[in-house]
Amino acid sequence: MNPSAAKTYRESFPDVVFPTRREEAWRYVDLTPILETAFVEPEKTPSSFSGSGRIQIVFMNGKYSPEFSELGALPKGTAVRPLRGGISEKNSDPFAAINARRFRDGVWLDIPDESCLIDPVHVFFVSAPPAGAPCVFYPRLLVHAGNQVRASFILHYTGETAAAHFVNAVNEFQLGKKSHVDVVQLSRDRGAFQFAANRFLLDEGSSLESSVFTSDASRVLRNDSEIHFRAPKAFASMKGLTVLKGDSESHHHVQAIHAAPGCTSRQFYKTILTDRARSEFDSLVRVHPNAEKSDSKQLSRSLLLSETAQGFARPKLIIENDDVSCHHGATVGPIEKDELFYLRSRGLSKSVARFLLTYGFAQEIIDEIRDKSLKNDLEKNIQEAIKGMVKT
Repeated sequence: MNPSAAKTYRESFPDVVFPTRREEAWRYVDLTPILETAFVEPEKTPSSFSGSGRIQIVFMNGKYSPEFSELGALPKGTAVRPLRGGISEKNSDPFAAINARRFRDGVWLDIPDESCLIDPVHVFFVSAPPAGAPCVFYPRLLVHAGNQVRASFILHYTGETAAAHFVNAVNEFQLGKKSHVDVVQLSRDRGAFQFAANRFLLDEGSSLESSVFTSDASRVLRNDSEIHFRAPKAFASMKGLTVLKGDSESHHHVQAIHAAPGCTSRQFYKTILTDRARSEFDSLVRVHPNAEKSDSKQLSRSLLLSETAQGFARPKLIIENDDVSCHHGATVGPIEKDELFYLRSRGLSKSVARFLLTYGFAQEIIDEIRDKSLKNDLEKNIQEAIKGMVKT
């Protein structure tokens, strides 16, 4: 265990200015349970793991585990290199900056030009903290996809305990010219405070499809995603579906930086909440002066199944060019009474009617998943979560 275990997280980084709830971007996140906890970094990792991917990269307790990874089906010429900790990085996000200083064994995946990965790359971030003090993990993944690459990634955040632990992750995807990359994130780490900083750098004509799915996973989930359009005619779609109960929280912060002309960004996030669960969608689209013909849409919808659930949405635009098309919208509210009455009048029980309306609300996001196995898994997972929410 780390000798600094007696120090709280705040005390461990005296030079870091942590945000407070007075700041707009952190208004709805209470950092006290993280900053006042004395996390430790475990030295040992579990001796066994069984994944589901033909191609898989495995992080155990924040560190890359080559013994559990399967890389033989990667295209010829693909390089998998270790990333060592202690890099210097300018970052406005203090948690991403701490990751840069403290991660130990990360992964750099370099995919050569014109490669086509038939199978998805499964990346497992496994939390298996030993008994005792709460633990902190710093996984870091860098993916460089060359020109005209087609690849898909499924990021699994999973835990073997409901005990409190902190996952502070950074993932970066660099897309070459005319490359198409899918990234799906599954958050199912029940005991975690999970913060993930995701950066997507898009070159000319590249295309990104990113989706995030959360169902009663983390205690607090914060997902910060930045999309940088660095060259013309790139496309990015960001989607999310969150299903929460109890006191769970999810916070999705998205920035789309249009710094080149003719680029398109889409954001569509849905949330289903009950009990005292809370969600936040904070989105900023920034269009630079030279980014004419930019096209952007932001949409957030939250469905509240209890009077104590809370959903917050703040889509924002900063536009410095007149020749653009940018739209945003947000809705927060309960199930429509007229729709519920219609189904009840057809002989359905209240719980069945509520289930059909609630799952129909979620299905729009699930239906866009291309991978059949993943789609089936998500359907079962989300259906079970919703059934438990609409029993009464």
